[in-house]
Amino acid sequence: MKRLLYLSLVVLLVATLHVWSQPRPSPNILRDGGNRTTTQTGRPGAQQTRPTTTAARPATTATRPIAVRPTQETCACVTFASIEHPLETGSLARHVALGGGGYGAGGDIYTYAGNPFIVDSYSYFTNPAYADRFRDAVFANFGSIGGAGGNGSSQPLNNFGGQSFGAIFSLSPRVTIGGAAAFESFPGLTALNTSFASNIAAYGIATSNWYGGTAPPGIIANGIVPLRARNSFYLSTSFNTGDVVLAGGVSYVNSQLSPIATNATQNAAQPTSSLTQLGFNLGVLITTNTASMLDLSVTLLLPRVTLAIPNSQLTQALTGTSFAFNGRYIARLNKNISFIPMVNFYTLSSPATGSITSIDGGLGLTYQTDRLYLVGGVSVSANSGGTTAPLSSEFIFPRFNLGAEIKAVEWLKFRMGYATTTNNRTYRASGLNPDANATLYNNYSLLSQYGAISLGFGLSFGKFNLDLTTDTEVIRRALGGIGTTSSFGYLAATFRL
Repeated sequence: MKRLLYLSLVVLLVATLHVWSQPRPSPNILRDGGNRTTTQTGRPGAQQTRPTTTAARPATTATRPIAVRPTQETCACVTFASIEHPLETGSLARHVALGGGGYGAGGDIYTYAGNPFIVDSYSYFTNPAYADRFRDAVFANFGSIGGAGGNGSSQPLNNFGGQSFGAIFSLSPRVTIGGAAAFESFPGLTALNTSFASNIAAYGIATSNWYGGTAPPGIIANGIVPLRARNSFYLSTSFNTGDVVLAGGVSYVNSQLSPIATNATQNAAQPTSSLTQLGFNLGVLITTNTASMLDLSVTLLLPRVTLAIPNSQLTQALTGTSFAFNGRYIARLNKNISFIPMVNFYTLSSPATGSITSIDGGLGLTYQTDRLYLVGGVSVSANSGGTTAPLSSEFIFPRFNLGAEIKAVEWLKFRMGYATTTNNRTYRASGLNPDANATLYNNYSLLSQYGAISLGFGLSFGKFNLDLTTDTEVIRRALGGIGTTSSFGYLAATFRL
């Protein structure tokens, strides 16, 4: 009897252990009414499916925040740097029509050609990192078709420079490669600028004792062909890390200079005169989690001019250095309004210019909707130096760059702009007037001496954009030149691939 009792207890213990060793459904799952019904109708099946259901639900719960919240944060962080938000428009013609110009150092050297408060594809020429936002595009600047330069020159709208073209291509979602070429000097102290080098060449000719040394510094004597550097080339690349875009570029110019004299007494064979220039351009775009962006770039130009010495087989070399820094912060206040503080710093050193330092600082605002774009800013500038030019110091305030763009229909935009400066210059005793002060208006205008008001148009046909700026002579004559060769001052075209 005792053995039977002991055997029964052992069987009961084994059965109890077997029951306790089976998987148990989660109490949270059992609180679900549907699962309780399943338990009652088929416990063995429920035991097999409950662990699967229990395991799947926490996994689903864990993945929901990963799929939603980080995606929203990422979109906010890379609004500016990402190729998901490309630039669609931009050109020098657009900047001029929207109040570009007014930035320069002593001796009327243009330092910044556009409107510094506009963010568009033209910014690529100052900061190569903008190539990341202007991918797979071909662009061209045609200059003036009327040849109405602000100084009366026959060169195509001399204040702008001549024809140029370029392209930007995607090598990968993170990498771009681009390039540009300019026939005449590109405006502003960019990597394509050759005006600085051309000024050095002209100065070398004027002071090299041609015609008995009658030409004063900075003045080209009669009979001497003006020297201009031509055909500058620029290559760049950019890399997008996500929140930061890094970019760099290099430019090169190698021109054989025109004959430096036409006087019959100076026709003896001379060594070849040439102009070379090496340029470097670095840029960075840094985004923040507020959809704002920091835009920084530097440019270094190293020109070298080799000139024949009159009546000899010898040559002389003239060199110079130009350094430019451009910085601005594009702060998005909301989806329509941006606040843009900016600062520029330039130094030039050469026999033609002496040593010149220029610094600009300003504040601007932009307002943009589907049909209207407004941009405006005020800035101040201080320049000093110049050993060969009469300028000793210069203070500019206020300087205004104002523009408005209205979309009339999907394919047509009207543009208008206004750029003006008030300059107070102090000359050295060796200048025009001993220790004189002079207040000038509308100086450094990219358009012409006739005024700072500009008008323009933007035409869009699919992926093709054409920007046109009216010649200021047309505006001065109350649009009386429409239909003639001087109707438009500058043209630019862009095609997105």
